[in-house]
Amino acid sequence: MNTVAKTIATTFEQKNYRFFDSGKKFNLNIFGVRNNGPVNTFSDFLCVLYRNEWNEWQLYQWPGTTKPGGPALRMPKNVKGTGILVPDQYLGAYKIDKHQGKYDALCQRLGKVRAYRDNDRDNAFDLDPATIEEDFFGANIHKALRDTPLVNEWSYLCQVFKRDSDFNRFMAIVNFAAKEWGNKFSYTLFEQHDFNPRL
Repeated sequence: MNTVAKTIATTFEQKNYRFFDSGKKFNLNIFGVRNNGPVNTFSDFLCVLYRNEWNEWQLYQWPGTTKPGGPALRMPKNVKGTGILVPDQYLGAYKIDKHQGKYDALCQRLGKVRAYRDNDRDNAFDLDPATIEEDFFGANIHKALRDTPLVNEWSYLCQVFKRDSDFNRFMAIVNFAAKEWGNKFSYTLFEQHDFNPRL
């Protein structure tokens, strides 16, 4: 295992999360890293780490968001407030399916996830543990439909890739993995401090 893969694996283990390494190809570790960037920007990373067809560790790290956009914070669609995914590991909660019936993405169909509810309609993220709910929210992993510097309404709770080309590469990996392991995927959300200063 190379140094970067070992660092990531160690971080999974320190959080008591499952790290996927069977020694076989395309057993994916799909994860996000939430940063403390400005509201309404793609300041986070969406990542995948796995053994490729040559049994070498492969890491991809793409710009995205794990947080809702500014308009979503100010205009919640849910009466309880806009959802913000809680950092955690969601084992087997995702499958390849149609996002909003439009295109293939990783969709939350197979397990519940946890979300904070932010309902004060300002431009700041409120992560109050007292507001956490657990349910099938449709917290999908999808893409913005154009390369834009602003999240805006592309995310209300979903994890969203900034660039179409990055998302397409991600889905090619996911589709290959589904042939090897079946259409069931886990997603882990970390925070920046879980890795700093190591990543």
